Amino acid sequence: MKGFFKDGVVMVGGKKVAFVQKEVRGGYLMYMPEFFAEDAAIVTNYSYFYSADKSPLSIAVKFSAATALADKSKLLESYFKEAPESAGESVHYRETVTQSQYMSVYCLRFSVEKDGGMLLGCFNCSAAYKDDWKPVVLEILKDISPADKQAL
Repeated sequence: MKGFFKDGVVMVGGKKVAFVQKEVRGGYLMYMPEFFAEDAAIVTNYSYFYSADKSPLSIAVKFSAATALADKSKLLESYFKEAPESAGESVHYRETVTQSQYMSVYCLRFSVEKDGGMLLGCFNCSAAYKDDWKPVVLEILKDISPADKQAL
């Protein structure tokens, strides 16, 4: 483990949360809470969805092989609908909070460009956990790396 996740445990909302690297669509490694069990990954339409039983958190990831700059721009424009914020040269995100019948849901949509491909995804949690999880999710996005350049 490296950087922000070097100890494998991060304080989130006053609680220790263990993180591990998991390989996601497109051959990328991404840090995720350890309690996101491997069998919780559901593959549908080239997307991975990670969550845990009775957890208010989820991460969905999709890989796009858009290589031409025009394709990337068009893809980002359609995905974000508005200009995204930046958390580094290859990381862009947009935040929304929506009201469901029982609670408000925080969604951080993201794109990460690496080695000619692009990961698109969305982190969701209860809006009550937004301030605890947003900085952690931005660190997760900065640390995404190709699986063939690192050992799991």
